[in-house]
Amino acid sequence: MLKNITPYKELQELNQILCVSLANTRAGVTTSSKKPDEKPSIQNHAQNSSESTLLQTLPVKINHGERSVIVRALFDSGYQRSYVKKEEIKELRALPSGKEELNHSLFGGVSVATQQYDCNNFTVYSIDNTLKFDMFALDLVTICKNVPKVNNKSF
Repeated sequence: MLKNITPYKELQELNQILCVSLANTRAGVTTSSKKPDEKPSIQNHAQNSSESTLLQTLPVKINHGERSVIVRALFDSGYQRSYVKKEEIKELRALPSGKEELNHSLFGGVSVATQQYDCNNFTVYSIDNTLKFDMFALDLVTICKNVPKVNNKSF
């Protein structure tokens, strides 16, 4: 039986579903010490860390019209928006429902230039088709870069 759910703010916008969310960028970005007239620099310390950062993920289906694609959802409770890869939207042949301009602020007070994103509507289903809900997400070319799998023997 299919349950149509309207979860807590769409599961916190599916906790910024769809890596299927800039998590690797957010995970270890800091600013370096700077002199008054120096521009801030961004350094990713996560790649040099010996500790693992666990990211909660889950396979889900996203549907638009008659088309469907299975993606890996990434849960990140720190985001206020949801994101979906542009290639997935292209595969669904979905047209944007609108546009939104955002300025991303990173750890350490660094902000990136304001960018415009397409807003996309689709339906998210559990893999076994027992749960579903409608949501929208902003599209990005890259959401996560090189997030390695965790060695299961560590846990």
